Amino acid sequence: MEEGRVRVGIRHNEIEEHSLCFTSQIKQQEFEIRRDSELGYYLYVFDKTGLCTHDYLIMDLENGIEICKNMAQDDFGVSKENWIKYDARP
Repeated sequence: MEEGRVRVGIRHNEIEEHSLCFTSQIKQQEFEIRRDSELGYYLYVFDKTGLCTHDYLIMDLENGIEICKNMAQDDFGVSKENWIKYDARP
């Protein structure tokens, strides 16, 4: 597993190239797990203004979602039950 911060400081609406899988919100933070079909999964953390304060790349296509959820729970207190699966269908 490899982790890396790569997009801190960008706005919520500037992240488009990765497929949104799950979202969560606690306090005044929003969390997203997005899939990159070649690399793995990203865990993004946004403040109340939509600014990315943290992001992590988990280079594990098989277990990446679970790893992201565990990180969010350990580092930010996001309960695993608090995640909502994103459905892009209208």
